[in-house]
Amino acid sequence: MLRGWAKELLVTSSVVLARFIELVLWRFIPVVNTSLKTLSETKPQEWFYVRFGIFVVIVCFGYATTKISTALGAKARKDKLQDSLLGFFLGALNGFLIAGVVWGFLADPGLNYGIWHITPPTTAFAQDLLRYLPLSWMTDEILFVSIALAFTLVLIVFV
Repeated sequence: MLRGWAKELLVTSSVVLARFIELVLWRFIPVVNTSLKTLSETKPQEWFYVRFGIFVVIVCFGYATTKISTALGAKARKDKLQDSLLGFFLGALNGFLIAGVVWGFLADPGLNYGIWHITPPTTAFAQDLLRYLPLSWMTDEILFVSIALAFTLVLIVFV
């Protein structure tokens, strides 16, 4: 059964928020910034786990928020076919965003060995796909615009 477009919108917002938090930690908080840069240069596997942990925790909260919030239930009803279709496409977008971010983490050049026995694909096709993954284009200005758009949509839909 489909979850509905409003719930999927929350998950999309949580993916954008997770990337935004990583960017803020990486760039704008001096103590954390130097620690993370040192970690990424000296221990890339631990850096992967830090990035992955932040991402998974925030995305899980995005999925769990709709179960926790009872007030959302009335607003996020899926009465019409359009609502179900929009929910389906937002769910597909979320799948692409989540899988793409994790794949991007795994394809980090600093990780010259696999994690969990997963090694990055080496075919030319797989290397070409990397530039379309969210980690390669969801950076800096696009991320700031995305977070503003996500919060605007959440405010419009749920408030």
